[in-house]
Amino acid sequence: MQKVYNLTRHPTKPDQAADGVVDLPNHITDKIKELSTFVSTPLPSVSYLHARALEIVVLLQSYSEEVGINIVHVMCGGAPYFNGILDKVLISNGFIPCYPFTIRQSSVENGKNVFVYKHIGLVRTV
Repeated sequence: MQKVYNLTRHPTKPDQAADGVVDLPNHITDKIKELSTFVSTPLPSVSYLHARALEIVVLLQSYSEEVGINIVHVMCGGAPYFNGILDKVLISNGFIPCYPFTIRQSSVENGKNVFVYKHIGLVRTV
């Protein structure tokens, strides 16, 4: 099974892990969270988003070289306005972006509707 490295803000869930998704070390994940968080104004420009995406790529490449692994597939998520640019930058640097595909399942517990999102698989963008 091909490993898919988690670039999202959330830890890999067991059903995602069963699909080959693995977490990066905390220091890498923390830096990716920082690079993919946009809370200031004015709105982020395309060039700013592109620069952040490039920083994520360099981080992945450096980590990959440091530990001697070949990172190819990555699971993305988060802000749609960033994902379009991140996808392009990842692809142009040899990475294959994937997104989690989930379905919402509902049940009734104690008289209340409860929704759970079930991981079905990963969708590649290339």
